[in-house]
Amino acid sequence: MSVALFNLKCPSYEYVKRMSWAEFLIRLHGFRREKHEDIMMLRELSWVVYTAPHNDPRKMKKSIDAFWSLDREVSDNRKEKMQLALIEAQKNYLEEKKLKDGNSRS
Repeated sequence: MSVALFNLKCPSYEYVKRMSWAEFLIRLHGFRREKHEDIMMLRELSWVVYTAPHNDPRKMKKSIDAFWSLDREVSDNRKEKMQLALIEAQKNYLEEKKLKDGNSRS
């Protein structure tokens, strides 16, 4: 509900209640496009500041894509690291829970 009222700029709660699913999706698409444009403007501004003349060009990234990649793909290596970290966190949680449950029953 708050997404529709605030992020999607709906005028009132009654309007949100009468809104169809298709209209919600259209508004959501517009919201995402607007956010993407904001990110692109921020990226461009950051690149201009980064390439300012007071920086050492030998230490700088050579392209805007190297500076701020828009690649949303997650590498296999990163996926494996995230899965291992999740498994480790689950193990730690279960061990702590066993210790806590064992201490509380005593």
